[in-house]
Amino acid sequence: MKSNIKIAFCTDFSENARVAFESLMFNSWSFNMDIDVIHLVENNYQESLDKINAFEVELQHSLYNISEGKIHMFQKNDMDGLLNHLNTTGYFGVVVGLQGNSKGERLGSFIRTLFTDLNCNLTVVPMAHEVKIENRVMMAVELKNIRFLYMLLKAQVYLKFNFSKLTIIVKAAEEQSPLQEKEIEDKIKSIFPDLNREVIIHGPSDSNSALLEKISSKYFDYGFVFKGDYFDNLIFKLFESSPDMSKIQEKVVRSVISESDIELAKNDSQLLKKIELRDF
Repeated sequence: MKSNIKIAFCTDFSENARVAFESLMFNSWSFNMDIDVIHLVENNYQESLDKINAFEVELQHSLYNISEGKIHMFQKNDMDGLLNHLNTTGYFGVVVGLQGNSKGERLGSFIRTLFTDLNCNLTVVPMAHEVKIENRVMMAVELKNIRFLYMLLKAQVYLKFNFSKLTIIVKAAEEQSPLQEKEIEDKIKSIFPDLNREVIIHGPSDSNSALLEKISSKYFDYGFVFKGDYFDNLIFKLFESSPDMSKIQEKVVRSVISESDIELAKNDSQLLKKIELRDF
């Protein structure tokens, strides 16, 4: 029997959150997902309660009551409680909108906290992100962490459903011979043989600026990085240093995968929590 994964949608009812919500609705309709709504009350509690009640009605209407979920509200001074809830409830992922209404707006403290302290998958949706049926995806990982790519098996159905091209950038600490590069490509192919993919391997002689130039030259709609990986830190620094969040278009997924999940994925275990298609 298929089971629903749980997604936490964090909202402050801003236009940024609205864009993230529309992206979530578009991407969740075909899959078994229950969506909880998370709100941090910053000012008037009753005003927030009225907004959350109206939002709950909209959420159920959008999903035609085929998804279950709960509302969780936290006071402004209880950020630790909110974070503890996100880390201990068993969420498959957390979705949040990225700032970008005005020029010069930088990374906010809430998203900064999620980047540093969240222990499940995090999806950050910028204001300028365009919702599409077919998407180009860039995934980046250090060679020493290439086992993290087994994360794809948790979302394999979702990837096949939404993505048309996958580019994987692998950063190696040592120069790789042609034979070693082929072994890397064969390893990646063995993990997901059915996905249309391109593998780009960067050695230690490639500077960070050259790496960033290569990334920026590749058009993509989604970017995947892994918590604790070189590219996780790189993306965080890019967000922090960006002078204008409104110009960012790519949705970023920062994935967390445990060693136990890697073993389950390698063995094609039924115990691995996966995104699955909804039965209509």
